[in-house]
Amino acid sequence: MVGVDKNMNLFEWKLKASWPSYLGENYIDDVRKVPLSLVRRFKKDYSHVKTYHACRPINIQSYLENGVCIQSFEELIEGFIANLEKYCKIELSKKEILSAIAQSRFPLHQKRLYTVLDDDFLIRYAGHYAIYGSEYIAGLAQILREETGKVSKENLKQYGMPTVLVIDLNLNKVSEYDFEALVKVVNNAIFYGV
Repeated sequence: MVGVDKNMNLFEWKLKASWPSYLGENYIDDVRKVPLSLVRRFKKDYSHVKTYHACRPINIQSYLENGVCIQSFEELIEGFIANLEKYCKIELSKKEILSAIAQSRFPLHQKRLYTVLDDDFLIRYAGHYAIYGSEYIAGLAQILREETGKVSKENLKQYGMPTVLVIDLNLNKVSEYDFEALVKVVNNAIFYGV
């Protein structure tokens, strides 16, 4: 099991008692307008934020033992091909895969993990990640359906387990922009009395 930092100061969206009292005095309309003083204070008060990530892993045990490890593009594609062969008995040629990749309009955000503050929001508005797994792979599957007729995103439901991971995300791992966006969202939620 991945270790837990006992000294962390956790911000939790669903636990209003964890919310800072110094936010919410004014509405902030743009992330670029978040006062630096609020960002600094939030950084001082919180080390982690509780987040949620939906996925469809083959083996949940690897997450429990190693934490979340972001795959490279090559690992993602190799896993897609291997899983189609193993669980769906579908074989694709290298030419078919490369053609689908070349046609893909879906952005692949390497080295990033997308999380949200509210698991209910995640299931309601982004549950497709738990149903199909990677959005990029689901897009490739749809292209391959059109190109080859061999596979579709429905095949992605034949392997893996729909999963929502709870991640106490270290705020040192969050980009400056995302950190400021977090402060803005919390500030405005307090301002509106959410």
